[in-house]
Amino acid sequence: MSFMLFSIFLILFLSTVLYAQFSIRLRINQETQSEQLLRQGGIQLEEYLLSMRRISDALYYNVVKGTDVDFNVLNQEMNLLYEAHKDGLVSIALFSARGKYIAAVPISAEKKNRKVIEQDWYRKAVQQVENLHFSLPHVQNLFDDPSYRTRWVISLSRVVELSFDGRSDSGVLLVDMDYNMIERMMEKMNQVNGKRYFYLCDKRGKLIYHPKIREIYRGHAKEDTELAVAQEDGIHRLQSDGKEKTIVVDTIGYTGWKLVSVLEESSDVFATGGMLYYVFIVISVTLLIALLMNQVISLRLSYPIRKLNEDLGNMGVKRPTMEEIASYGSTEIVHLGESLLQSLQRIDELTEERIKQQEEKNGRARWMPYNPRLIPTSFIILWNPWFG
Repeated sequence: MSFMLFSIFLILFLSTVLYAQFSIRLRINQETQSEQLLRQGGIQLEEYLLSMRRISDALYYNVVKGTDVDFNVLNQEMNLLYEAHKDGLVSIALFSARGKYIAAVPISAEKKNRKVIEQDWYRKAVQQVENLHFSLPHVQNLFDDPSYRTRWVISLSRVVELSFDGRSDSGVLLVDMDYNMIERMMEKMNQVNGKRYFYLCDKRGKLIYHPKIREIYRGHAKEDTELAVAQEDGIHRLQSDGKEKTIVVDTIGYTGWKLVSVLEESSDVFATGGMLYYVFIVISVTLLIALLMNQVISLRLSYPIRKLNEDLGNMGVKRPTMEEIASYGSTEIVHLGESLLQSLQRIDELTEERIKQQEEKNGRARWMPYNPRLIPTSFIILWNPWFG
């Protein structure tokens, strides 16, 4: 019984240790995998953004800067760039410093009552003329779409130098990137494993993409982006809204955007759901096997002593022989059986010897002549009927 309890305690202890080690290693593997996916997604996103910056640079430095604006050449070059990258572009446009339309591709009508100078991407470009600026996702509302579709874009804007008949002026070059490209990249990352999710925000924590972005805007969900953007690149275990979270952060070059992976402690990765149920089944099966093995081993080990006890109990009918005892198998039991048989044989010999001696005494006493004077008064012979 004590061995059984010890076995159960040992199995439970080892199972607890193994479960803890398994959980830790699973967490580390999930974090490492998330970091790898984040790096790969970040590289793809940086390549896309770099291609958009190169389009802006090519148009500015090769067509606009240093020469008088030739509308035919400008439209031709803009069309060439657009056709070469139209899978990731929605439109390319050039405006004057006062927001006046100069050129755009694909050719479409400008919407009425749309003040360019009030656009967020325009103000940022004018305020910081030395940089390229990426806006948050918004609906393209400058030009009419011939297909009457609503196009979500991210605007890349910059201040450029324009020359009209030798007169220098400034303007704003706009490259509208197709938001669907970024959305497809992020959706592909989120399809890898449903136990975690990835989102993208700017350096101030404004969401660019989130798998639950509609629920967040409606107030049905919440994401603590400010906590994420405050972290350095790498793996961080944080507490947000009363929940333990593991986040992995990667900064996108030039833009300062943050690509974030979130693993919640309550998810199936670390939860007491499927994995704990599996461990419970393994422990139960292990205990059952241990109990069965313990019972089999106990029966096997106790068989010789039980067999010897049975044979000794039947000695009145049949006394076991040395050959039968030798067949029990266990060396200790064989020695014990041999000792018992030798003791019994010795007892039999002593009993027979005692009976012979008593019979001889009884025989001499029966044939002795009766003479009362030969029997001392102080000596009394007690006749024992057991001796006959």
